[in-house]
Amino acid sequence: MPKLQKIITVSDAILTILAEIGSIHIKAFFPHPYYHTFCNHKSKKTFYSTLSHLKKKGLVNHNKDKQVFSLTLRGKRETLFIRTKLKTALFAQNDSANKEKWDGYWRIVIFDIPEKIITVRNALRDLLKGIGFQKLQKSVWIYPYKIPEFLDETLNDNRIKKYVRFLLVKEIYYDWDIKKKFFKNDI
Repeated sequence: MPKLQKIITVSDAILTILAEIGSIHIKAFFPHPYYHTFCNHKSKKTFYSTLSHLKKKGLVNHNKDKQVFSLTLRGKRETLFIRTKLKTALFAQNDSANKEKWDGYWRIVIFDIPEKIITVRNALRDLLKGIGFQKLQKSVWIYPYKIPEFLDETLNDNRIKKYVRFLLVKEIYYDWDIKKKFFKNDI
């Protein structure tokens, strides 16, 4: 799993732990499996400085009396992208996803996400790339296989669903160049 350790940062691990648990005492972070899996046993000093940084960014609340941490609303939003990044990495590592037989349908995602939520647009682009979609045009992406459930959930997220369209297309004329991208030896 070393590939995942490069993708998921200490910040990502902290935010994901908080998203799963809700609030947590400072000492409870270290035995949590996400911390050990994704933080590669980083020092506690690194952990504390990252936690302080997350607090300054407004992603984490800290109750000093109880030494308990929790996510802010902004932190919860950020965690959605982290979870998606993790699921995408796990999906990409799964060899069977690439060996699936094509059912003859193209999956096309078209989006026009405004500049004011550019982070959402970039996260969607990264998600599509991570799954294996290929870019047809700037905001038009194509994929020949069934999409994973987490992509469907992301496309239905209230923040972006009014900017995104998902098409299931049986035939595209002159698609030999697209097929060449996905089926290198089969055309």
